[in-house]
Amino acid sequence: MDIKKEIKKLKNLNCYKDKTNEELKAIIKEKQLEKEKYQPIWNGLQTADKKWANDRFTLYKSTYSIDNPSDIHLLEDLVFYECLQEQYKKKVQDLTKASADISSTVIIPDAILKSLESVQSRLMTLKEKLGLFEERKKDDVLSVWLLLKKKILKHAQENSGAFTFKCPSCGNLALLVKKIDNFNTCDFKMFKGTYLYNEHMFKLLDENKITKEDIAKFFGLQSVEYIDKIYEKLYLPEKRSKDNQEVK
Repeated sequence: MDIKKEIKKLKNLNCYKDKTNEELKAIIKEKQLEKEKYQPIWNGLQTADKKWANDRFTLYKSTYSIDNPSDIHLLEDLVFYECLQEQYKKKVQDLTKASADISSTVIIPDAILKSLESVQSRLMTLKEKLGLFEERKKDDVLSVWLLLKKKILKHAQENSGAFTFKCPSCGNLALLVKKIDNFNTCDFKMFKGTYLYNEHMFKLLDENKITKEDIAKFFGLQSVEYIDKIYEKLYLPEKRSKDNQEVK
């Protein structure tokens, strides 16, 4: 596939024209994964290991509901490093057996131990990124939901201004980008912190021009208990403070 040609095509579409080449490459990659139902090639692994890697990849993918393109590539790396780990372990096992045949002292070269340690460190990092340290079973609905929530939150934080959807007509993915050019900001005087509150309403109440029941209706409340508390805890202290300042 000609990446440059695909990028040029996307840039002709309004929804992609402001995207960088790196972002467009990621979008093209995602579309390609969707189209080809991605299956790792496992470059660097022997034929005997590739079957194990494919089975492991499929198991992880289904058990942990991994379908995000970036997560899938992390999973591919994870399985690849797991294969390397198994190879190093087998080598250590063979050396241990060979040493046992000669003497009681087991000699493992430092280079192998350091390589194994490096692989295991990488595995820890990849598992953490994929959220695989969550102890859960496939049929543990609560655990699956908690992990899904974590992934959704992370995705929302990283992609708060962009959303993709599949076109019902052509089946291709399209990008929705939020723009706030036409929004105006204005003060909203119906809250003070997290409290329902409007100073002018309580001033009218204090002057006996409206009732507590009126304010309760304005706020959609069923009783005046909340109004009594806000009047005592917010309005009166503010009024006294203002009165004291005026006296000074």
